[in-house]
Amino acid sequence: MLWLLCIVCRVLTAHFGANHLYANHGWTRFYDVSFPSGPLPIHKVNVAYYAYYFDDLRVRATAANAKDTDKTEFAHRLATLKTFVLQTEAVKKEMKQKKIDAAAPTTTTTTRGSGGSSSGGAVVDSKTAAAAADDGKSDGFDPAGVRIVPFGESGTDAPHHLKRIHTMFRDGILSNSKHIPEIYASESEYVEGCILDDLSAIPANYQHNHPKGDEHKNCPRGNFFVCLATPTPTAALPKPEPEIIGMVALQYVDRLHAEVRRMSVLSTVRRLGIGRRLVAHMLEYGRAQGFTTIVLNTLEYFPANRLYSGVGFTRFLAVPIELTEAVGGVHMVNEVHYVYYYDALGTKVVKSGVDSLTDTERKDWTERLAKEKSWAIQFEAQKAAAKELKTKQKAVLPSLASGAGTAAATTTTATATSS
Repeated sequence: MLWLLCIVCRVLTAHFGANHLYANHGWTRFYDVSFPSGPLPIHKVNVAYYAYYFDDLRVRATAANAKDTDKTEFAHRLATLKTFVLQTEAVKKEMKQKKIDAAAPTTTTTTRGSGGSSSGGAVVDSKTAAAAADDGKSDGFDPAGVRIVPFGESGTDAPHHLKRIHTMFRDGILSNSKHIPEIYASESEYVEGCILDDLSAIPANYQHNHPKGDEHKNCPRGNFFVCLATPTPTAALPKPEPEIIGMVALQYVDRLHAEVRRMSVLSTVRRLGIGRRLVAHMLEYGRAQGFTTIVLNTLEYFPANRLYSGVGFTRFLAVPIELTEAVGGVHMVNEVHYVYYYDALGTKVVKSGVDSLTDTERKDWTERLAKEKSWAIQFEAQKAAAKELKTKQKAVLPSLASGAGTAAATTTTATATSS
């Protein structure tokens, strides 16, 4: 049974008297946006967004003697709802634009086979054909040539492949945030930090970060996988070389846990099953290595959430996090945590769902997710502490270098004076 927790509505503030009705019956106004309503810039109207929650948190948070915890939780809730609204409106706008583009006439050209016949040729629009001719690349890939290999194999550690990995990761994150200014600036900073950090040293961070020594010789190991595909030959590039079109990392955490990271697929080949193949390959590798639990976290508005749920990951924790806005202040989004278990109980949940569990299994499953939640909170706290320490160390290094330079200059001056 599905229970509605929240109802959202929007209304023109200047034209509709219903604003008073909503305000007087427990609705909370959480977002205003202006848009033009006439030919001149001064012709603008405000659209107000309201939310109605079926619990009593709003009442507690707006009371005269409201607790700080209730105020904070309610503020987080409204900020998350604002993110949802922005994403929803962006998707609707994009769908509307696609309808307009689809209705517009396009000039088409036909790529012919080697015999010169047009039968079996692919029809593409002239803009795509021109772009492919300009850069010598094609958006089309031969499905039979798609394969998944560890990073470094088949020359995938070459500089141009590494550049593709960086570009693909940047596009994968920012394409989901480009319509949300409050999030885009913070996500851009995060992406560039990842590229300079772990994505510039993939073997050290993902393939060789497990404990070393004889006592750890049977320790499971992480890996970084890339999906290679050969582009469809073109007149400008008759014998194209394989290109990276997707990637996913499985990072060692401890003997039980591994974490899914850096999942991304090239924008021109999304929704073709590449992401699902990458995740399936990664899960089989994790099983063979001996991991018992795979975890991951992602932002709630990312499309990949559907993929993870579809292959058997269980959502067990959502944490509101602060993202710095481009114009100052903070913006809240939910970071969602998932877990995948390799044992019989995890497999049963994947195949038949939680409703198929017995009372004993359901209790075991609930306790297990509670322990995973506690572990995830501690793990994230450790990562945050390590990141903070790294930031402090980077801040200290320039001052140490400056101090060393000053000392060297003093010594040189003293030597010159004595001589």
